[in-house]
Amino acid sequence: MNEYNHTPDSDDPVDPLDELLVAYLDGELPPVEAERVERQLAASPNVRRRLQQLENSAEMLVTYLPRSAPTQHFTQVTVTLAAQVAEQELTRELKKEQLRRGGWWVGGVVAAAASLGIGYYATWQYLQAPNEQLKRDLPVIQHIDEYRTADSVDFLRRLNEEQLFAQEIDDAL
Repeated sequence: MNEYNHTPDSDDPVDPLDELLVAYLDGELPPVEAERVERQLAASPNVRRRLQQLENSAEMLVTYLPRSAPTQHFTQVTVTLAAQVAEQELTRELKKEQLRRGGWWVGGVVAAAASLGIGYYATWQYLQAPNEQLKRDLPVIQHIDEYRTADSVDFLRRLNEEQLFAQEIDDAL
């Protein structure tokens, strides 16, 4: 609210109390301000009297001033604007709904792809387990004939310590 309002034919400032009371009558005050005005009304007969005068003035204006009916053009423009606003709102809501549906669809596709990927990886790991064992046993398999001719396990341990077949094992892996 401005502290001073000027009318075209007067340079006198509007009383801030009048401005506050008019806003109170019009229901334009926030609840805290309205309560403050009500406390002033309860405490001061002068404020009550001024509120009554402003209320009477407003009633006289409504009673004695001629009312103008809206023109056909005004009605047509208003209805057109309302229809445009409603159409824009409907379009926004439809887009939101499409995004929600699209989001569920994309989420479902991502979940299905993730499930397929995890299933593929788990199956691959399961099927590769025997092959890993064969890779670890490859050096033994390659030299099985030499190991059969060995007299004891101690002889094989000594061969391993001397790493006679180390290069072949590294090449196999």
